[in-house]
Amino acid sequence: MLKGFAIKAENSIASVALGGIMLLPLAEIASRRFLGAAIPGSGAVAATLTLWLGMLGAAIAARDGKLLTLATGEFLPKGTISAVAHVVSGTIGAMIATIFALGGSALVRSDRIAGDQVTAGLATWVADLALPIGFGMIALRLVWRASHKPAPMLATIPHWQRVAANAVHVLLYALLFAIPLSGWLMSSAKGFQTVYLGLLPLPDLLAKDKVLGDALGALHEVLNITLLVLIVSHVAAALKHHFIDRDATLARMLPFLDRSSSK
Repeated sequence: MLKGFAIKAENSIASVALGGIMLLPLAEIASRRFLGAAIPGSGAVAATLTLWLGMLGAAIAARDGKLLTLATGEFLPKGTISAVAHVVSGTIGAMIATIFALGGSALVRSDRIAGDQVTAGLATWVADLALPIGFGMIALRLVWRASHKPAPMLATIPHWQRVAANAVHVLLYALLFAIPLSGWLMSSAKGFQTVYLGLLPLPDLLAKDKVLGDALGALHEVLNITLLVLIVSHVAAALKHHFIDRDATLARMLPFLDRSSSK
């Protein structure tokens, strides 16, 4: 019962934020047209609602197991590989979300000290509170979801697409390890200590070497660009399945899509 209430409350808050985003511009137009004046702070309030809606939407997606991070099972065959990939992606996603949650908390503390306001009556720290809350919820849900089996791949997906998807996933997971490691090595070679989560100082892996540091920096950049290309191709493939193949692949990842719309 408590869980159902929490789900309804979360959905209601997101709906209110969405409604506010939709109504504020209309109210602004009406105010300018009939009153000859703008609504004070309407743009800032709309931006704040957008931030909260985005974070709540991601948290709801994580709650329902439809966050893209959790959708590895869509393109992986059943068995050990799929199970391991699901746990690894959930764990890494939770770690990244935790980093952002801690960063958001630090930002909120800084905003409270500064005493800044987004607009009259709305403190900046209240707006930014969406970051630690949203990322914190995502991290907890990713940890919980990692212990659950991912959904199997659709039987209608051709063999060559399965092979291509598996290859992309292998590269994605390899890059998730290679990029942080190359960054750690680069920082060590350049004489900068890596501090995990801003709390745990990590030992230097290499002695200071400017030439090696520059080379590792170039490698780090190439790996990040490669990751970006793979992510774009991954998203493009999901969109192809939804709009061209008209199957339920993307609808199984995103909570706001109706599966029937892809048929």
